[in-house]
Amino acid sequence: MHLCSHRLFRIARSVTAAIVYFLHSANAATPVAGDISGMTFESSGNPHIVEQDLLISEGKKATIREGCVFLFKSFTGMNVFGDLLVEGTQEHPVAFTSINDREYNPQSEQLPNPFDWNGIFVSKESGNVSLKHFILRFSVYGIKSQNTHLVLDNGQFRQNGQFHFTLNDKIQNVQDNFPFSFNTLKPQPDPATPPPGTTRSALVNKGVPTIIAAAGVAGGVVSLVYLSKWTGLRDEYRATADPAKARKLEQDAEFPSYVAIGSGAVSIAAVATGAVLYWWWNMRKEQPMTLTPVILPDRTGAMITITLRQ
Repeated sequence: MHLCSHRLFRIARSVTAAIVYFLHSANAATPVAGDISGMTFESSGNPHIVEQDLLISEGKKATIREGCVFLFKSFTGMNVFGDLLVEGTQEHPVAFTSINDREYNPQSEQLPNPFDWNGIFVSKESGNVSLKHFILRFSVYGIKSQNTHLVLDNGQFRQNGQFHFTLNDKIQNVQDNFPFSFNTLKPQPDPATPPPGTTRSALVNKGVPTIIAAAGVAGGVVSLVYLSKWTGLRDEYRATADPAKARKLEQDAEFPSYVAIGSGAVSIAAVATGAVLYWWWNMRKEQPMTLTPVILPDRTGAMITITLRQ
């Protein structure tokens, strides 16, 4: 009696295990087909069985989280006209492979082979396409992209029929089972670009240098006015024969000469500063600048030329 009970218990346990396995298998697979725009896939739905071509429409986005497995049936693939974000990690990569890949589908009765499914096509109309930490196996063409801005970060390709990755129909050098990345280098900031938070407005970029230069021009006008007064007094001084009047003219000429020299120096400095700031903030990348202020300490004059180049 005891032996019979023990056998019945073992049979019941086996039946229960079979039922649990059947239910788990029935619920584990997630069929996927058609337009997946706006969808987010989680690894809890593994494996995702692709029964018909997948489509991401232009202007739409699909997201695939870490650890997701997509098993593609024959003659199926993915066509990306919108945004695709594949967010695999080093510990849990995203897999795109054949329905016959026994590593991800142990129940397959066939061995996987190249050309088992089409691959991933990325059109030129697509937007943000980024695949990070992914596996792509046994397809016809791997990833065929017309979008030169897509990002591939640590992708591993294996046994794809024609090639692993093409960009505008040009075959890229990708080796089997070696991590491959494309467009992952971050652009370096332009040294001439102010750091974040310090960007000046167009009003400041052009207004401040203009005000400084205008002040310099005004100083130049003042300098010329007093230079003219000084010149007139000096001519009178040279023409007079009266010593007392000569002394008076000499004293009167001192102030205009000081003002003319001081205003002239300020004028040159202000014009030069305004011009340099304007060029540096607005035109430095476009063309060099030649600055030619004129100094007139006397009628002979003098010229200084400053050339600034990037």
